[in-house]
Amino acid sequence: MGVYQQATVNNTDPIIRLRALESAQSLLDEIIALKYDEATPTGGIPACSTASASACTNTPDNNMNDVDDYHLYSDEPYANYRRSVSVTAANNIKLITVSVTTPTGETFLLSAERANF
Repeated sequence: MGVYQQATVNNTDPIIRLRALESAQSLLDEIIALKYDEATPTGGIPACSTASASACTNTPDNNMNDVDDYHLYSDEPYANYRRSVSVTAANNIKLITVSVTTPTGETFLLSAERANF
């Protein structure tokens, strides 16, 4: 009886985890498909830099058209699922981290780096 009870209690866990991972991956894919920076031209060449005429701004705005714009973004893709984003920049690399907290309190993190090109 104990095994049956344990199986019944935890039978939705894989569905909850899969939903969390899919929502994290879809947002991460959306973000890394964007331009590195507001000053990056379409196609990425020449890359923005402090040495060029198009200096990188690395500042979030509400356009949601480049990677930094998602810094501190959060939403609720499903009821009781909390998704948030952090973007940090160092050495022309931006680290994007998407965090999803499930209704059961588990937190899943997915990260990717976006280079300046």
